[in-house]
Amino acid sequence: MFSIQNQIIEACNKLILNKIVDKINKSQCFSILADETTDVSNIEQLSLCVRYVNNNNMLNEDFIQFIAIHSLTGLDLATSILKGLSDCGVNSEYIYGQGYDRASNMAGQFKSVQKIRDKYPNALYVHCSAHSLNLAVSSSSNIKPIRNSLNFISIEWKDSSSTDANMFLKCIQDSEFLVSLYVTKERIDLKKTVDIVENLIQSLMNIREDAQHEFKRIVDEAQTMAELIGTSISRKRITSKKTNRANPQNLKSTKDYYRVTVFLPYIDNFISQLKDRFVNHKNVLRGFECLFHSEFSNEDRNEFQHLIELYSPAIDRHNVLAELKMWKLKLASSSNEITKTGIEAFLNCDKDIKLLLKIFVTLPVSTATPERSFSSLKRLKTHLRNTMNETRLNGLSLLSVHRNIDLSAEEVIDELSKTSRKLDFVL
Repeated sequence: MFSIQNQIIEACNKLILNKIVDKINKSQCFSILADETTDVSNIEQLSLCVRYVNNNNMLNEDFIQFIAIHSLTGLDLATSILKGLSDCGVNSEYIYGQGYDRASNMAGQFKSVQKIRDKYPNALYVHCSAHSLNLAVSSSSNIKPIRNSLNFISIEWKDSSSTDANMFLKCIQDSEFLVSLYVTKERIDLKKTVDIVENLIQSLMNIREDAQHEFKRIVDEAQTMAELIGTSISRKRITSKKTNRANPQNLKSTKDYYRVTVFLPYIDNFISQLKDRFVNHKNVLRGFECLFHSEFSNEDRNEFQHLIELYSPAIDRHNVLAELKMWKLKLASSSNEITKTGIEAFLNCDKDIKLLLKIFVTLPVSTATPERSFSSLKRLKTHLRNTMNETRLNGLSLLSVHRNIDLSAEEVIDELSKTSRKLDFVL
Protein backbone atom coordinates (compact mmCIF):
# COMPACT_ATOMS: atom_id res chain seq x y z
CA MET A 1 0.00 0.00 0.00
CA PHE A 2 2.73 2.45 1.01
CA SER A 3 4.72 1.55 -2.11
CA ILE A 4 1.83 2.54 -4.40
CA GLN A 5 1.24 5.69 -2.33
CA ASN A 6 4.88 6.72 -2.67
CA GLN A 7 4.78 6.09 -6.42
CA ILE A 8 1.71 8.33 -6.81
CA ILE A 9 3.40 11.09 -4.75
CA GLU A 10 6.58 10.73 -6.84
CA ALA A 11 4.55 10.97 -10.06
CA CYS A 12 2.87 14.18 -8.79
CA ASN A 13 6.30 15.52 -7.87
CA LYS A 14 7.62 14.97 -11.41
CA LEU A 15 4.54 16.48 -13.06
CA ILE A 16 4.50 19.66 -10.95
CA LEU A 17 8.27 20.08 -11.19
CA ASN A 18 8.24 19.65 -14.98
CA LYS A 19 5.56 22.35 -15.34
CA ILE A 20 7.57 24.81 -13.21
CA VAL A 21 10.91 24.00 -14.89
CA ASP A 22 9.35 24.41 -18.33
CA LYS A 23 8.31 27.98 -17.42
CA ILE A 24 11.77 28.76 -16.00
CA ASN A 25 13.64 27.51 -19.07
CA LYS A 26 11.31 29.37 -21.44
CA SER A 27 11.96 32.57 -19.48
CA GLN A 28 15.73 32.25 -20.17
CA CYS A 29 16.43 34.53 -17.20
CA PHE A 30 16.14 33.63 -13.51
CA SER A 31 17.67 34.08 -10.09
CA ILE A 32 18.21 31.41 -7.46
CA LEU A 33 17.03 31.87 -3.87
CA ALA A 34 18.27 29.51 -1.18
CA ASP A 35 18.22 29.10 2.57
CA GLU A 36 18.80 26.15 4.86
CA THR A 37 17.23 24.78 8.01
CA THR A 38 17.38 21.63 10.15
CA ASP A 39 14.38 19.29 10.04
CA VAL A 40 13.00 17.17 12.87
CA SER A 41 15.49 14.37 12.06
CA ASN A 42 18.43 16.79 12.39
CA ILE A 43 19.05 16.67 8.64
CA GLU A 44 20.11 19.94 7.02
CA GLN A 45 17.57 20.80 4.33
CA LEU A 46 18.41 23.40 1.65
CA SER A 47 15.30 25.06 0.22
CA LEU A 48 15.88 25.85 -3.46
CA CYS A 49 13.64 28.46 -5.09
CA VAL A 50 13.69 30.37 -8.38
CA ARG A 51 12.62 33.93 -9.27
CA TYR A 52 11.68 34.51 -12.93
CA VAL A 53 9.28 36.24 -15.33
CA ASN A 54 6.88 33.81 -17.04
CA ASN A 55 5.45 33.96 -20.58
CA ASN A 56 2.58 36.14 -19.35
CA ASN A 57 5.13 38.72 -18.07
CA MET A 58 4.22 37.91 -14.46
CA LEU A 59 6.99 37.88 -11.87
CA ASN A 60 7.08 34.56 -9.99
CA GLU A 61 9.05 33.10 -7.10
CA ASP A 62 8.60 29.31 -7.02
CA PHE A 63 9.85 26.68 -4.61
CA ILE A 64 11.22 23.70 -6.53
CA GLN A 65 12.93 21.23 -4.15
CA PHE A 66 14.42 20.47 -0.75
CA ILE A 67 17.99 19.18 -0.96
CA ALA A 68 19.52 17.19 1.91
CA ILE A 69 23.03 18.52 2.53
CA HIS A 70 25.84 17.04 4.61
CA SER A 71 28.33 19.92 4.56
CA LEU A 72 27.74 23.61 5.19
CA THR A 73 30.89 24.95 3.57
CA GLY A 74 30.34 27.49 0.82
CA LEU A 75 31.86 25.32 -1.92
CA ASP A 76 29.74 22.29 -0.99
CA LEU A 77 26.57 24.40 -0.83
CA ALA A 78 27.32 25.89 -4.25
CA THR A 79 27.85 22.39 -5.66
CA SER A 80 24.58 21.20 -4.10
CA ILE A 81 22.64 24.15 -5.58
CA LEU A 82 24.00 23.63 -9.10
CA LYS A 83 23.46 19.85 -8.90
CA GLY A 84 19.92 20.43 -7.60
CA LEU A 85 19.13 22.72 -10.53
CA SER A 86 20.60 20.20 -12.98
CA ASP A 87 18.63 17.29 -11.45
CA CYS A 88 15.43 19.31 -11.76
CA GLY A 89 16.17 20.06 -15.41
CA VAL A 90 16.80 23.80 -15.02
CA ASN A 91 19.28 25.27 -17.52
CA SER A 92 21.89 26.99 -15.31
CA GLU A 93 23.22 29.04 -18.24
CA TYR A 94 20.38 31.50 -17.60
CA ILE A 95 21.29 32.31 -13.97
CA TYR A 96 21.41 36.11 -13.57
CA GLY A 97 21.12 36.50 -9.80
CA GLN A 98 21.63 34.88 -6.41
CA GLY A 99 19.78 35.72 -3.21
CA TYR A 100 20.88 34.49 0.24
CA ASP A 101 21.18 35.75 3.79
CA ARG A 102 24.45 37.24 5.06
CA ALA A 103 25.91 34.15 6.74
CA SER A 104 29.61 33.86 5.88
CA ASN A 105 29.18 30.54 4.04
CA MET A 106 26.43 32.11 1.87
CA ALA A 107 27.65 35.66 1.30
CA GLY A 108 31.41 35.63 1.94
CA GLN A 109 33.66 36.98 -0.78
CA PHE A 110 36.08 34.06 -1.21
CA LYS A 111 34.77 30.72 0.12
CA SER A 112 30.99 31.08 -0.04
CA VAL A 113 28.11 30.03 -2.28
CA GLN A 114 29.04 33.01 -4.43
CA LYS A 115 31.67 30.71 -5.98
CA ILE A 116 28.83 30.01 -8.42
CA ARG A 117 30.00 33.21 -10.15
CA ASP A 118 33.27 31.46 -11.09
CA LYS A 119 31.22 29.30 -13.46
CA TYR A 120 28.36 31.72 -14.16
CA PRO A 121 29.79 35.28 -13.90
CA ASN A 122 26.42 36.92 -14.68
CA ALA A 123 24.92 35.56 -11.44
CA LEU A 124 25.08 38.72 -9.30
CA TYR A 125 24.67 38.26 -5.56
CA VAL A 126 22.08 40.46 -3.82
CA HIS A 127 21.80 40.28 -0.06
CA CYS A 128 18.23 39.73 1.15
CA SER A 129 16.83 43.22 1.76
CA ALA A 130 14.45 41.88 4.42
CA HIS A 131 17.48 40.65 6.38
CA SER A 132 19.21 44.00 5.82
CA LEU A 133 16.24 45.87 7.24
CA ASN A 134 15.94 43.42 10.10
CA LEU A 135 19.64 43.82 10.95
CA ALA A 136 19.31 47.62 10.76
CA VAL A 137 16.41 47.54 13.25
CA SER A 138 18.21 45.02 15.48
CA SER A 139 21.37 47.12 15.62
CA SER A 140 19.35 50.28 16.30
CA SER A 141 17.56 48.46 19.10
CA ASN A 142 20.86 47.88 20.90
CA ILE A 143 20.42 51.31 22.49
CA LYS A 144 20.09 50.34 26.14
CA PRO A 145 16.53 51.53 26.94
CA ILE A 146 15.17 50.02 23.71
CA ARG A 147 17.05 46.75 24.27
CA ASN A 148 15.79 46.43 27.83
CA SER A 149 12.23 47.11 26.70
CA LEU A 150 12.31 44.48 23.93
CA ASN A 151 14.07 41.91 26.13
CA PHE A 152 11.37 42.29 28.72
CA ILE A 153 8.61 41.83 26.11
CA SER A 154 10.27 38.60 24.91
CA ILE A 155 10.30 37.01 28.38
CA GLU A 156 7.74 34.21 28.74
CA TRP A 157 5.43 35.16 31.64
CA LYS A 158 4.71 32.39 34.14
CA ASP A 159 2.33 33.07 37.00
CA SER A 160 4.57 31.48 39.64
CA SER A 161 4.61 33.78 42.67
CA SER A 162 3.54 37.16 44.00
CA THR A 163 7.20 38.27 43.90
CA ASP A 164 7.38 37.60 40.15
CA ALA A 165 4.08 39.41 39.66
CA ASN A 166 5.36 42.48 41.51
CA MET A 167 8.57 42.48 39.43
CA PHE A 168 6.49 42.23 36.27
CA LEU A 169 4.31 45.17 37.36
CA LYS A 170 7.34 47.31 38.29
CA CYS A 171 8.90 46.74 34.86
CA ILE A 172 5.67 47.68 33.07
CA GLN A 173 5.25 50.80 35.19
CA ASP A 174 8.81 51.96 34.51
CA SER A 175 8.73 55.22 32.52
CA GLU A 176 11.71 54.26 30.38
CA PHE A 177 9.96 51.02 29.36
CA LEU A 178 6.78 52.84 28.32
CA VAL A 179 8.58 55.50 26.27
CA SER A 180 10.88 52.94 24.61
CA LEU A 181 7.91 50.75 23.73
CA TYR A 182 6.24 53.59 21.84
CA VAL A 183 9.46 54.80 20.21
CA THR A 184 9.91 51.39 18.53
CA LYS A 185 6.32 51.50 17.29
CA GLU A 186 5.89 55.05 16.07
CA ARG A 187 5.95 55.56 12.28
CA ILE A 188 8.88 53.21 11.66
CA ASP A 189 7.28 51.40 8.70
CA LEU A 190 9.77 48.95 7.20
CA LYS A 191 9.38 48.68 3.44
CA LYS A 192 9.65 45.40 1.59
CA THR A 193 11.74 46.47 -1.39
CA VAL A 194 15.10 48.13 -1.76
CA ASP A 195 13.72 50.73 -4.20
CA ILE A 196 12.13 52.77 -1.40
CA VAL A 197 14.86 52.54 1.24
CA GLU A 198 15.98 56.07 0.38
CA ASN A 199 12.43 57.30 0.88
CA LEU A 200 12.42 55.56 4.25
CA ILE A 201 15.71 57.26 5.18
CA GLN A 202 14.31 60.63 4.08
CA SER A 203 11.18 60.06 6.16
CA LEU A 204 13.32 59.26 9.20
CA MET A 205 15.41 62.37 8.60
CA ASN A 206 12.23 64.45 8.46
CA ILE A 207 11.14 62.92 11.78
CA ARG A 208 14.59 63.72 13.16
CA GLU A 209 14.34 67.37 12.09
CA ASP A 210 10.86 67.71 13.57
CA ALA A 211 11.77 65.78 16.72
CA GLN A 212 9.98 68.14 19.11
CA HIS A 213 6.57 67.66 17.46
CA GLU A 214 7.02 63.95 16.66
CA PHE A 215 8.17 63.01 20.13
CA LYS A 216 5.38 64.97 21.82
CA ARG A 217 2.84 62.57 20.31
CA ILE A 218 4.88 59.57 21.46
CA VAL A 219 5.04 60.89 25.03
CA ASP A 220 1.29 61.59 25.00
CA GLU A 221 0.55 57.99 23.99
CA ALA A 222 3.00 56.64 26.58
CA GLN A 223 1.35 58.83 29.25
CA THR A 224 -2.09 57.46 28.31
CA MET A 225 -0.78 53.91 28.70
CA ALA A 226 0.84 54.83 32.03
CA GLU A 227 -2.49 56.11 33.37
CA LEU A 228 -4.19 52.85 32.37
CA ILE A 229 -1.78 50.84 34.53
CA GLY A 230 -1.79 53.29 37.43
CA THR A 231 1.51 55.13 37.04
CA SER A 232 2.95 58.26 35.42
CA ILE A 233 5.89 59.22 33.20
CA SER A 234 8.84 60.43 35.22
CA ARG A 235 12.51 60.82 34.39
CA LYS A 236 15.41 58.98 35.99
CA ARG A 237 17.39 60.54 38.79
CA ILE A 238 20.20 62.80 37.55
CA THR A 239 23.53 62.47 39.37
CA SER A 240 26.94 64.03 38.97
CA LYS A 241 28.44 60.70 37.79
CA LYS A 242 26.66 57.80 36.10
CA THR A 243 28.08 55.12 33.76
CA ASN A 244 25.37 52.46 33.30
CA ARG A 245 22.67 54.67 31.76
CA ALA A 246 22.21 58.06 30.15
CA ASN A 247 22.75 60.92 32.58
CA PRO A 248 22.24 64.20 30.66
CA GLN A 249 22.67 67.45 32.56
CA ASN A 250 20.68 70.69 32.18
CA LEU A 251 17.47 69.02 30.93
CA LYS A 252 14.59 70.31 32.99
CA SER A 253 11.54 68.57 31.51
CA THR A 254 10.75 64.85 31.45
CA LYS A 255 9.89 65.06 27.75
CA ASP A 256 13.32 66.52 26.87
CA TYR A 257 15.04 63.85 28.98
CA TYR A 258 13.52 60.93 27.02
CA ARG A 259 13.82 62.74 23.69
CA VAL A 260 17.59 63.07 24.20
CA THR A 261 18.24 59.68 25.83
CA VAL A 262 15.91 57.39 23.84
CA PHE A 263 14.25 58.91 20.78
CA LEU A 264 17.11 60.77 19.05
CA PRO A 265 19.75 58.02 19.56
CA TYR A 266 17.33 55.44 18.15
CA ILE A 267 16.48 57.49 15.04
CA ASP A 268 20.13 58.46 14.39
CA ASN A 269 21.31 54.87 14.74
CA PHE A 270 18.53 53.56 12.50
CA ILE A 271 19.38 56.04 9.70
CA SER A 272 23.08 55.16 9.94
CA GLN A 273 22.39 51.40 9.84
CA LEU A 274 20.10 51.70 6.81
CA LYS A 275 22.73 53.66 4.88
CA ASP A 276 25.49 51.19 5.75
CA ARG A 277 23.54 47.99 5.07
CA PHE A 278 22.15 49.00 1.68
CA VAL A 279 25.44 50.10 0.09
CA ASN A 280 25.71 46.67 -1.59
CA HIS A 281 22.22 46.98 -3.08
CA LYS A 282 22.98 50.42 -4.52
CA ASN A 283 26.23 49.19 -6.07
CA VAL A 284 24.54 46.18 -7.70
CA LEU A 285 21.73 48.28 -9.19
CA ARG A 286 23.77 51.35 -10.13
CA GLY A 287 24.09 50.41 -13.80
CA PHE A 288 20.33 49.93 -14.15
CA GLU A 289 19.43 53.37 -12.80
CA CYS A 290 19.85 55.10 -16.18
CA LEU A 291 16.96 52.96 -17.52
CA PHE A 292 14.49 54.73 -15.24
CA HIS A 293 14.92 58.41 -16.20
CA SER A 294 15.13 60.35 -19.44
CA GLU A 295 18.48 62.07 -18.75
CA PHE A 296 21.76 60.49 -19.88
CA SER A 297 24.85 61.98 -18.21
CA ASN A 298 28.46 60.92 -18.73
CA GLU A 299 28.31 59.00 -15.46
CA ASP A 300 25.20 57.17 -16.69
CA ARG A 301 26.99 56.35 -19.95
CA ASN A 302 29.98 54.84 -18.09
CA GLU A 303 27.76 52.76 -15.80
CA PHE A 304 25.71 51.56 -18.77
CA GLN A 305 28.84 50.53 -20.67
CA HIS A 306 29.90 48.47 -17.65
CA LEU A 307 26.45 46.85 -17.63
CA ILE A 308 26.72 45.97 -21.34
CA GLU A 309 30.15 44.38 -20.79
CA LEU A 310 28.80 42.35 -17.88
CA TYR A 311 25.93 40.86 -19.87
CA SER A 312 27.66 40.54 -23.25
CA PRO A 313 27.14 38.57 -25.54
CA ALA A 314 23.49 38.19 -24.41
CA ILE A 315 23.22 41.96 -25.04
CA ASP A 316 24.10 43.23 -28.54
CA ARG A 317 26.51 46.05 -27.69
CA HIS A 318 26.23 47.56 -31.19
CA ASN A 319 22.46 48.06 -31.10
CA VAL A 320 21.78 48.60 -27.42
CA LEU A 321 22.97 52.25 -27.33
CA ALA A 322 20.63 53.14 -30.19
CA GLU A 323 17.81 51.34 -28.38
CA LEU A 324 18.66 53.22 -25.20
CA LYS A 325 18.30 56.57 -27.00
CA MET A 326 14.89 55.51 -28.34
CA TRP A 327 13.93 54.40 -24.81
CA LYS A 328 15.00 57.77 -23.39
CA LEU A 329 12.79 59.59 -25.92
CA LYS A 330 9.87 57.40 -24.89
CA LEU A 331 10.50 58.18 -21.22
CA ALA A 332 10.68 61.92 -21.93
CA SER A 333 7.36 61.87 -23.80
CA SER A 334 5.63 59.89 -21.04
CA SER A 335 6.97 62.04 -18.15
CA ASN A 336 8.59 58.89 -16.69
CA GLU A 337 5.15 57.52 -15.76
CA ILE A 338 6.01 54.08 -17.18
CA THR A 339 9.05 53.59 -14.92
CA LYS A 340 7.48 53.73 -11.48
CA THR A 341 8.47 50.08 -11.02
CA GLY A 342 10.80 47.73 -12.83
CA ILE A 343 7.98 45.47 -14.05
CA GLU A 344 6.10 48.47 -15.55
CA ALA A 345 9.22 49.54 -17.45
CA PHE A 346 9.77 45.95 -18.61
CA LEU A 347 6.25 45.77 -20.05
CA ASN A 348 6.77 48.96 -22.10
CA CYS A 349 10.12 48.40 -23.82
CA ASP A 350 11.65 46.23 -26.56
CA LYS A 351 14.57 43.92 -27.42
CA ASP A 352 17.91 44.39 -25.57
CA ILE A 353 16.56 47.04 -23.18
CA LYS A 354 13.74 44.62 -22.39
CA LEU A 355 16.28 41.91 -21.53
CA LEU A 356 18.17 44.29 -19.22
CA LEU A 357 14.94 45.22 -17.43
CA LYS A 358 13.99 41.54 -17.26
CA ILE A 359 17.28 40.85 -15.51
CA PHE A 360 16.64 43.80 -13.22
CA VAL A 361 13.19 42.62 -12.07
CA THR A 362 14.52 39.06 -11.72
CA LEU A 363 17.30 40.06 -9.29
CA PRO A 364 16.33 38.87 -5.77
CA VAL A 365 14.76 41.24 -3.27
CA SER A 366 14.36 38.89 -0.30
CA THR A 367 14.59 35.21 0.65
CA ALA A 368 11.06 35.09 2.02
CA THR A 369 10.02 32.30 -0.40
CA PRO A 370 12.61 29.77 0.89
CA GLU A 371 11.70 30.68 4.45
CA ARG A 372 7.98 30.17 3.75
CA SER A 373 8.79 26.69 2.48
CA PHE A 374 10.15 25.87 5.95
CA SER A 375 6.58 26.12 7.26
CA SER A 376 5.53 23.33 4.89
CA LEU A 377 8.57 21.30 5.95
CA LYS A 378 7.56 21.50 9.62
CA ARG A 379 3.98 20.49 8.86
CA LEU A 380 4.99 17.55 6.67
CA LYS A 381 8.01 16.08 8.42
CA THR A 382 6.93 15.74 12.03
CA HIS A 383 8.07 13.58 14.95
CA LEU A 384 5.63 10.88 13.84
CA ARG A 385 6.98 10.98 10.26
CA ASN A 386 10.67 11.55 10.97
CA THR A 387 11.87 8.67 8.73
CA MET A 388 10.32 10.16 5.58
CA ASN A 389 12.70 9.93 2.63
CA GLU A 390 13.65 12.89 0.44
CA THR A 391 11.57 11.84 -2.59
CA ARG A 392 8.37 11.59 -0.58
CA LEU A 393 9.16 14.86 1.24
CA ASN A 394 9.66 16.76 -2.02
CA GLY A 395 6.50 15.30 -3.56
CA LEU A 396 4.36 16.30 -0.58
CA SER A 397 6.06 19.71 -0.38
CA LEU A 398 5.33 20.53 -4.03
CA LEU A 399 1.72 19.39 -3.62
CA SER A 400 1.41 21.58 -0.52
CA VAL A 401 3.16 24.70 -1.85
CA HIS A 402 1.84 24.64 -5.45
CA ARG A 403 -1.83 23.98 -4.85
CA ASN A 404 -2.67 26.32 -7.72
CA ILE A 405 -1.10 23.91 -10.26
CA ASP A 406 -3.81 21.57 -11.52
CA LEU A 407 -3.10 17.86 -11.95
CA SER A 408 -5.57 15.55 -13.62
CA ALA A 409 -5.95 11.85 -12.84
CA GLU A 410 -5.06 11.06 -16.46
CA GLU A 411 -1.71 12.88 -16.12
CA VAL A 412 -0.83 10.94 -12.98
CA ILE A 413 -1.83 7.59 -14.53
CA ASP A 414 0.22 8.36 -17.67
CA GLU A 415 3.25 9.13 -15.49
CA LEU A 416 2.79 5.92 -13.49
CA SER A 417 2.49 3.88 -16.67
CA LYS A 418 6.01 4.90 -17.74
CA THR A 419 7.45 2.58 -15.08
CA SER A 420 7.70 -1.10 -15.99
CA ARG A 421 5.46 -3.32 -13.85
CA LYS A 422 4.59 -6.99 -13.45
CA LEU A 423 0.97 -6.16 -14.30
CA ASP A 424 -0.03 -3.83 -17.13
CA PHE A 425 -2.19 -0.78 -16.50
CA VAL A 426 -5.69 -1.52 -17.85
CA LEU A 427 -8.03 1.49 -18.15
